Amino acid sequence: MSRGPTPGPGDELRATGLGVLELGASTERVLEVLGRPDRRATRNLGVGPAPEVDWTWRVGRDELELQFDARRRRFTGYCTDSPRLATADGVRVGGVSTGMLARRYGERLVPAAIGPPPGVEPHTLLLSAGRRGSYPALGFTVSAQEVVMRICGGQAPPAGE
Repeated sequence: MSRGPTPGPGDELRATGLGVLELGASTERVLEVLGRPDRRATRNLGVGPAPEVDWTWRVGRDELELQFDARRRRFTGYCTDSPRLATADGVRVGGVSTGMLARRYGERLVPAAIGPPPGVEPHTLLLSAGRRGSYPALGFTVSAQEVVMRICGGQAPPAGE
Protein backbone atom coordinates (compact mmCIF):
# COMPACT_ATOMS: atom_id res chain seq x y z
CA MET A 1 0.00 0.00 0.00
CA SER A 2 1.64 3.17 -1.09
CA ARG A 3 -0.03 5.66 1.26
CA GLY A 4 -1.62 3.72 4.07
CA PRO A 5 0.08 1.36 6.46
CA THR A 6 1.05 -2.01 5.02
CA PRO A 7 -1.01 -4.79 6.59
CA GLY A 8 1.03 -6.85 9.01
CA PRO A 9 0.87 -10.43 10.30
CA GLY A 10 -2.09 -9.60 12.55
CA ASP A 11 -4.10 -8.30 9.60
CA GLU A 12 -5.38 -11.65 8.39
CA LEU A 13 -7.81 -12.31 5.58
CA ARG A 14 -11.13 -13.53 7.01
CA ALA A 15 -14.59 -14.30 5.66
CA THR A 16 -16.00 -11.56 7.89
CA GLY A 17 -13.34 -8.90 7.39
CA LEU A 18 -9.73 -7.92 6.97
CA GLY A 19 -7.59 -7.49 10.07
CA VAL A 20 -9.39 -5.07 12.41
CA LEU A 21 -11.91 -4.12 9.70
CA GLU A 22 -15.20 -5.97 9.98
CA LEU A 23 -17.78 -6.23 7.20
CA GLY A 24 -20.11 -3.24 7.53
CA ALA A 25 -17.34 -0.82 8.56
CA SER A 26 -17.85 2.73 7.26
CA THR A 27 -15.69 4.22 4.54
CA GLU A 28 -14.38 6.62 7.20
CA ARG A 29 -13.21 3.70 9.36
CA VAL A 30 -11.47 2.09 6.37
CA LEU A 31 -9.66 5.37 5.62
CA GLU A 32 -8.65 5.62 9.27
CA VAL A 33 -7.15 2.11 9.23
CA LEU A 34 -5.66 1.89 5.71
CA GLY A 35 -5.26 5.49 4.55
CA ARG A 36 -6.29 6.77 1.13
CA PRO A 37 -6.55 4.20 -1.66
CA ASP A 38 -4.40 4.40 -4.77
CA ARG A 39 -7.43 4.01 -7.03
CA ARG A 40 -11.24 4.20 -6.84
CA ALA A 41 -13.77 2.80 -9.30
CA THR A 42 -17.51 2.16 -9.49
CA ARG A 43 -19.17 -1.01 -10.77
CA ASN A 44 -22.42 -0.64 -12.60
CA LEU A 45 -24.63 -3.39 -13.95
CA GLY A 46 -25.72 -1.15 -16.83
CA VAL A 47 -28.96 0.16 -15.34
CA GLY A 48 -29.37 2.77 -12.60
CA PRO A 49 -26.76 3.86 -10.08
CA ALA A 50 -23.62 1.81 -9.43
CA PRO A 51 -24.27 -0.65 -6.58
CA GLU A 52 -20.59 -1.06 -5.73
CA VAL A 53 -17.56 1.15 -5.24
CA ASP A 54 -14.09 -0.44 -5.24
CA TRP A 55 -11.01 1.04 -3.59
CA THR A 56 -7.59 -0.39 -4.46
CA TRP A 57 -4.26 -0.14 -2.63
CA ARG A 58 -0.92 -1.34 -3.95
CA VAL A 59 0.78 -3.99 -1.79
CA GLY A 60 4.24 -4.18 -3.34
CA ARG A 61 3.62 -5.23 -6.96
CA ASP A 62 0.23 -6.68 -6.04
CA GLU A 63 -3.12 -5.22 -4.99
CA LEU A 64 -5.68 -5.22 -2.22
CA GLU A 65 -9.17 -4.21 -3.39
CA LEU A 66 -12.00 -3.42 -0.98
CA GLN A 67 -15.63 -3.35 -2.12
CA PHE A 68 -18.26 -1.03 -0.68
CA ASP A 69 -22.03 -0.79 -0.98
CA ALA A 70 -22.28 2.52 -2.89
CA ARG A 71 -25.54 3.62 -1.29
CA ARG A 72 -24.77 2.74 2.34
CA ARG A 73 -21.02 3.48 2.09
CA ARG A 74 -20.19 0.28 3.99
CA PHE A 75 -17.39 -2.28 3.52
CA THR A 76 -18.81 -5.48 1.97
CA GLY A 77 -15.75 -7.47 0.90
CA TYR A 78 -12.22 -7.56 -0.45
CA CYS A 79 -9.94 -9.38 -2.90
CA THR A 80 -6.18 -9.63 -3.10
CA ASP A 81 -3.56 -11.21 -5.31
CA SER A 82 -0.78 -10.40 -2.82
CA PRO A 83 1.23 -13.26 -1.29
CA ARG A 84 2.11 -10.84 1.54
CA LEU A 85 -1.37 -11.24 3.06
CA ALA A 86 -2.63 -14.51 4.57
CA THR A 87 -5.61 -16.09 6.27
CA ALA A 88 -5.43 -16.77 10.01
CA ASP A 89 -4.20 -20.29 9.27
CA GLY A 90 -1.53 -19.20 6.79
CA VAL A 91 -3.18 -19.66 3.38
CA ARG A 92 -1.72 -17.16 0.92
CA VAL A 93 -1.69 -16.52 -2.81
CA GLY A 94 0.83 -18.70 -4.65
CA GLY A 95 1.70 -20.78 -1.63
CA VAL A 96 -1.17 -23.23 -1.55
CA SER A 97 -2.58 -25.77 -4.01
CA THR A 98 -6.12 -27.05 -4.40
CA GLY A 99 -5.04 -30.35 -2.84
CA MET A 100 -3.69 -28.58 0.23
CA LEU A 101 -6.96 -26.62 0.57
CA ALA A 102 -8.95 -29.87 0.30
CA ARG A 103 -6.82 -31.57 2.96
CA ARG A 104 -7.05 -28.57 5.29
CA TYR A 105 -10.78 -27.81 4.95
CA GLY A 106 -12.33 -31.06 3.72
CA GLU A 107 -16.06 -30.95 3.03
CA ARG A 108 -16.29 -27.34 4.27
CA LEU A 109 -14.69 -26.25 0.96
CA VAL A 110 -17.19 -26.14 -1.94
CA PRO A 111 -17.23 -24.81 -5.52
CA ALA A 112 -18.64 -21.26 -5.71
CA ALA A 113 -22.14 -21.03 -7.18
CA ILE A 114 -21.06 -17.85 -9.00
CA GLY A 115 -18.45 -18.22 -11.75
CA PRO A 116 -16.94 -21.17 -13.61
CA PRO A 117 -17.16 -24.66 -12.07
CA PRO A 118 -14.09 -26.74 -11.17
CA GLY A 119 -12.46 -28.04 -14.33
CA VAL A 120 -12.80 -24.61 -15.95
CA GLU A 121 -9.85 -22.37 -15.21
CA PRO A 122 -9.76 -20.32 -13.16
CA HIS A 123 -12.47 -21.34 -10.72
CA THR A 124 -13.31 -20.40 -7.13
CA LEU A 125 -13.68 -22.55 -4.03
CA LEU A 126 -15.64 -21.20 -1.04
CA LEU A 127 -14.98 -21.61 2.66
CA SER A 128 -18.05 -20.21 4.40
CA ALA A 129 -18.10 -18.61 7.84
CA GLY A 130 -21.50 -20.18 8.49
CA ARG A 131 -23.61 -22.68 6.56
CA ARG A 132 -21.60 -24.47 3.85
CA GLY A 133 -21.72 -22.61 0.53
CA SER A 134 -23.17 -19.42 2.05
CA TYR A 135 -21.78 -15.92 2.53
CA PRO A 136 -19.85 -14.37 4.16
CA ALA A 137 -17.07 -16.61 2.92
CA LEU A 138 -13.46 -16.80 1.90
CA GLY A 139 -13.12 -17.44 -1.82
CA PHE A 140 -9.97 -19.02 -3.21
CA THR A 141 -9.57 -18.49 -6.98
CA VAL A 142 -7.49 -21.35 -8.33
CA SER A 143 -5.44 -21.38 -11.56
CA ALA A 144 -5.17 -24.09 -14.21
CA GLN A 145 -2.07 -25.28 -12.32
CA GLU A 146 -4.30 -25.71 -9.20
CA VAL A 147 -2.54 -22.90 -7.28
CA VAL A 148 -4.37 -20.19 -5.32
CA MET A 149 -4.04 -17.00 -7.36
CA ARG A 150 -6.52 -14.72 -5.53
CA ILE A 151 -8.25 -14.66 -2.15
CA CYS A 152 -11.50 -12.79 -1.56
CA GLY A 153 -13.56 -12.40 1.57
CA GLY A 154 -16.95 -11.02 2.51
CA GLN A 155 -20.35 -10.96 0.88
CA ALA A 156 -21.27 -12.19 -2.59
CA PRO A 157 -20.79 -9.55 -5.30
CA PRO A 158 -23.90 -7.79 -6.67
CA ALA A 159 -25.87 -9.88 -9.16
CA GLY A 160 -24.28 -9.86 -12.58
CA GLU A 161 -20.71 -9.40 -11.36
